[in-house]
Amino acid sequence: MSRLTLFNYLILGLLSVRPHSGYSLSKSIRETPMSALTDSPGAVYPALKKLEKLKLIESRVTGGTVRQRKQYAITQQGISTFTGWQSKCPEPIAILRQPAVLILKLAFASQSQVQQTLFELANSAQKQSAELAGFWQTAHAHMPIGSQLATDFSLTFLDTLSTWCKSKHSLEA
Repeated sequence: MSRLTLFNYLILGLLSVRPHSGYSLSKSIRETPMSALTDSPGAVYPALKKLEKLKLIESRVTGGTVRQRKQYAITQQGISTFTGWQSKCPEPIAILRQPAVLILKLAFASQSQVQQTLFELANSAQKQSAELAGFWQTAHAHMPIGSQLATDFSLTFLDTLSTWCKSKHSLEA
């Protein structure tokens, strides 16, 4: 199967809630923080074509003789693909690179999925922070200032992410 982008998963997520026309999808994306996933309002249509070709969505023409629109709906295969992606907890580094990964996973998740994701993510961030802190202890004196700042930023990010997840999940440290 062709590799799906975060934008493709956004469309699958929106279609998992209800069918949309291309226009209503584009409008929904434009009016949310998810608009950061594309810099082109026309990006929806090539993504819809790709998802339809992969049989993750299907379309049907609706409306009268004057104004017809294509309505897109997610297929069973699309639901399976989306829920499979959504059920995998993102790595902290993926969130650092593209925060929309976490936003999108949480946006369409059930309460139990949210809690599970927050729990796994808090533990993963805490583990990676401990590993990076160990590296920092042995290597920071010999690192250029830029590397020191990058490592310090990564440690701060991981600690903050872990703390945030725990506060939202009500975990005990």
